[in-house]
Amino acid sequence: MNEIQLREYLNGFESLGFPQVLGAIDGCHIEVHPTAEDAMDYYNDKGWYSTVLLALVDARCRFIYINVGSPGSCNDSSIFESSSLKCQLVQSSLFNDMSRQISSVNVPVVLLGDSAFKLDEHLLKPYPFRKNQPLNEKKYNNALSKCHRVVETAFDHLKARFRRVGKGFENHMANTKAVIKACCVLHNFLNEEKDEITERWIATQQIENQSRQLPENEPNIPGNVSPRAEEIRQAFVSYFVL
Repeated sequence: MNEIQLREYLNGFESLGFPQVLGAIDGCHIEVHPTAEDAMDYYNDKGWYSTVLLALVDARCRFIYINVGSPGSCNDSSIFESSSLKCQLVQSSLFNDMSRQISSVNVPVVLLGDSAFKLDEHLLKPYPFRKNQPLNEKKYNNALSKCHRVVETAFDHLKARFRRVGKGFENHMANTKAVIKACCVLHNFLNEEKDEITERWIATQQIENQSRQLPENEPNIPGNVSPRAEEIRQAFVSYFVL
């Protein structure tokens, strides 16, 4: 990724109301049929076998980065923490060079995740819901949720275009990984070509997968939050109440 590409991604999310965001990140479980010796690793919390597609998506619902093949027993946060994407965020000077002042805080390029991820200086997540939550936290959570929706939309479109992604694969595991990657590439191509996706396609795939979905309210991952990470999140909290 070069500076021109990064600027395009940042501008995309700023147009949605959230500055300094490279992309929204989330995981999607896809049904697979592993070998008997690997079965337990791929057995997820809903009671079926899956592999995880962890994806970073831009403001136009295009896949920027994908991590395919982790067993369904893995959570999104652990996959991200051991990914090449996390390494790039930490090691690449480009993301720090593109920092900007927000609410008097020097903020690097960040990702938007949900409660399943660990908060750090490279990844923002919402505040846990609580009774009588302060208005400033609600505004921040609403802004994050609105922009994070692009990754959910990308998964919906992927499953609507390529029904096998939603229904599950019967291929050999090695082939399944290659097919999922190919579907993501084709999704981006069709997105660029402004290929139409009808609501009927999306509705059909959502009905087909409703009974197999993992719980929407994943457990909040607290972890040990660094002062720097909380400083960056507070900068955005202040930004959204101005």
